[in-house]
Amino acid sequence: MIRLSHWAVIFSLLLQGTLFQTPLPGITSVLSLDQADFEVRIHPDQPLQVGDQVSFEIFSRPGFNVGNNRVSVDEISPIKKNIGLGDFNSGADNRFRAVLQWVWDTRGLAAETYTLQFSVIPLGIQWQQMLELKAAPLNSPYQWAQADSDCCTVHYITGTAAERDLNTLMPEIDNQVRLVENQLGHTVAAKIEIELLPRIVGQGGFTSDEILLSYLDNSYLDENLLSVLHHELVHRVDLDMGGDYRPLSLIEGLAVYMTGGHYHPEPLGRRAAALVEIGAYVPLMNLVNEFYNWQHEAGYLEAGALVEYMVNTWGWTAYNQFYRDIHPVEAGNDAEAINRALTVHFGLSLRQLDDRYRGYLESIPIIPALRDDILLTTNLFDTIREYQQVRDPSAYFQEVWLPDPRQMRKQGIIADYFPRDGSPANTGIEAELVRAGIDWDKGDYAAGLKKLQAIQKQLKQTALPVLPVW
Repeated sequence: MIRLSHWAVIFSLLLQGTLFQTPLPGITSVLSLDQADFEVRIHPDQPLQVGDQVSFEIFSRPGFNVGNNRVSVDEISPIKKNIGLGDFNSGADNRFRAVLQWVWDTRGLAAETYTLQFSVIPLGIQWQQMLELKAAPLNSPYQWAQADSDCCTVHYITGTAAERDLNTLMPEIDNQVRLVENQLGHTVAAKIEIELLPRIVGQGGFTSDEILLSYLDNSYLDENLLSVLHHELVHRVDLDMGGDYRPLSLIEGLAVYMTGGHYHPEPLGRRAAALVEIGAYVPLMNLVNEFYNWQHEAGYLEAGALVEYMVNTWGWTAYNQFYRDIHPVEAGNDAEAINRALTVHFGLSLRQLDDRYRGYLESIPIIPALRDDILLTTNLFDTIREYQQVRDPSAYFQEVWLPDPRQMRKQGIIADYFPRDGSPANTGIEAELVRAGIDWDKGDYAAGLKKLQAIQKQLKQTALPVLPVW
């Protein structure tokens, strides 16, 4: 489900490292950069343990083009040796990122403090960071395992909530697969592969040729698991059905429509009508371009209600033929690609569809409770994303850390999926997010918004711990 959540295309591109390869606007020269203009993220979460396969992400400050540079990482204590080398590529938020995945193999190393040196080449910028390796616990219960059914292979980590609940989860997964395949009139020939992760990623799920779902106790996302699973399965079956070019807005809109809601079941048309009243409706010509850059919950709701409106107007067969017959245009303009297909299949332009769709929404009587619910929903998940950016950036959907799951299983790597930071700040904020989600479920919007305002204030007073740098 997700802005993370779902995203057959975005997750596939993230895995390939090609999501943000195009030049970014407003990029300036790099002459004034120094070491303070680079951020290093380390995976898995700290504290690092002996035996970890450690990865590094290096981000430049927004607005500076370092695309012709590389990052070299050296271990300089106790002896000097090169760990790895990575190229900068353009990324989210108008900044560049270099990824060095699993380059520091700590198996066999002593539990002590190490000094690493980062060098930006050929800029000549260098800095050093100290990293402590702690002794790994003995007899760890965690390892990859899998369970199979007629439809699916479910990968999970032993000793987690997924293993505990597996007997309940497997029939639910099989049932959801049957429901989605019946909805779309298509059966996936190969087994669908699903990973149940003991940490939160994005809004709870991603899909490429595999489905990744967050499954853990005390999740601050407060989502309906079956809704999330259904949403992601729609992406997986939709991907298998194919199409020359499926715009992101319609990929996500289809998943929301087929699921009957985004995070929970919901009346799509009535809720989307409230978007018009509160001024959150985005004209379709704008919404379909750069879909993920619009407010997430409003965009998904508007897209899901649009697919519902089109199916109710022309029927599923006609809609599906239109959807599978969209073709890319120069410069990747989704609005023009959709416009051309609309003209061929329905004899109207995207602008005309927008007029009809908005007129339909304006004809629906507003239900105040739904309007208030939308306001709390958007505030809740915007606050969740702000928390992730400030306190857990590797979970943030635009920069989520999700290595290739097949390679992780092959190499027996699990630490990347285990959050190790149990700091009071994180624990307290997450608990308050859970309480705000309970207010959301109860319809106590005033209490929920009050909690979210307190969380937002706290986030502005906290920041990620800074590693020793000199």
